[in-house]
Amino acid sequence: MSELSAPQRANRLKRGLLAVVVVVAWLLLLCFDVRIMRWGAGVFPDNPRGWTEQFLLGLRDFGQILPVLVTCVIVAAFDARWRQVVAAILLAQLLAMLVYNGGKYTIVRYRPNADVVDVRDPVARSADSWAGWAPGNTEERSVSFPSGHSAAAFAFGTVLAAFYPRLAWLFWTLAVGCAASRFIQFFHWPSDCLAGGTIGYLSACLALGVFGPGRRYTLGERMEPVAGVAEGLPPDPAEHHDRALSGHAKE
Repeated sequence: MSELSAPQRANRLKRGLLAVVVVVAWLLLLCFDVRIMRWGAGVFPDNPRGWTEQFLLGLRDFGQILPVLVTCVIVAAFDARWRQVVAAILLAQLLAMLVYNGGKYTIVRYRPNADVVDVRDPVARSADSWAGWAPGNTEERSVSFPSGHSAAAFAFGTVLAAFYPRLAWLFWTLAVGCAASRFIQFFHWPSDCLAGGTIGYLSACLALGVFGPGRRYTLGERMEPVAGVAEGLPPDPAEHHDRALSGHAKE
């Protein structure tokens, strides 16, 4: 069995440290869920209204059906790698959906707006929102864990950031904004959103392992590199013009 190279060891170490950070952050959020929600209730005592509500609703939909379909159509129209990109997006969404629905329908956690835990009560505890293992649970107010919107947003954003790194900051911002909107609007606890985001990120990593930018084959077809499209940009017209002139000169 061959030994790992230095970059491979460093990469594994980074992943291990990231996993530890996520677990620690989730455990901390479990302790501060109620306090964070109490702060949110103080900032928005009557829930967000007006332009704030519209802005949060816009963030909430990142990673949902319509934005995903529109993105796939645009990618198919302008990116020569469209089969690869679309396959990665859909696979990441499917994997994330299987995991977060598996959690929702087997683990009972009441939503912040379910009137089970009053976050304004100084003695309220995050533990009171959990009811434990209950396979077959479908009650809307008790499917808080994990956040499906957060998972879908991070699955979507992670894939797009991998194919279009110049816009990675935008995709990450939208994914984080989607997760934040879920607890600001009292649909999820912050720890639900972190769990959902982690599920989405890992699902995207698995999908990119099959259909990622570095893969040479996708859906049984070889993807030849196209000049100027390495970062999802249209080919350079000047380069195609030079190639055309060169071809005429050879004739």
